[in-house]
Amino acid sequence: MSIDVRVGEGATFIWLPEPVIAARGCDHRQETRVRLAGSARFLLREELIAGRHGERPGTLAQRVRATRGGGALYDQELRIGARHTGWDTPAVAGTAGCVGNTLVVDPGSTIGTGTAAPGTRSDVVDGSTALMGIAPDTVQISSVGRDNLAVSRSTSAALEMLGPPWSPDRDGDP
Repeated sequence: MSIDVRVGEGATFIWLPEPVIAARGCDHRQETRVRLAGSARFLLREELIAGRHGERPGTLAQRVRATRGGGALYDQELRIGARHTGWDTPAVAGTAGCVGNTLVVDPGSTIGTGTAAPGTRSDVVDGSTALMGIAPDTVQISSVGRDNLAVSRSTSAALEMLGPPWSPDRDGDP
């Protein structure tokens, strides 16, 4: 599956797709290409469930590439399943049943900066979730958990750290 997203000058696009379930026997590839204008704001919040309850997952490769003003901003790929060795080690997902990834781009903000080192942000939200600055106005949130509820809660806690307008509202959006 190939998805192309373009967000124009001054526009905001918030994308909250339903979790992808990599059920046993699946063989799925998804590539998402995001093209952002210089002043475009963007949030993508993805969750991947590694198999249904009690089963090993099928094969899945999921990639997100984002550019801004024609230049590279973000490129990440996650591969799980028997064909992709190492995905179930502590370096990637370990024994977690769900993996979450969120990208937030907010031109004019300083959401990607922190106090640990000049120009960088790195916050551990809990033992399984990290919020990382990848540009002064851009962050990535990575989370693993036993299920998508745990990942969703941890991701929401990380978004809360960013403050408005990215803090989840009463309904859990963004």
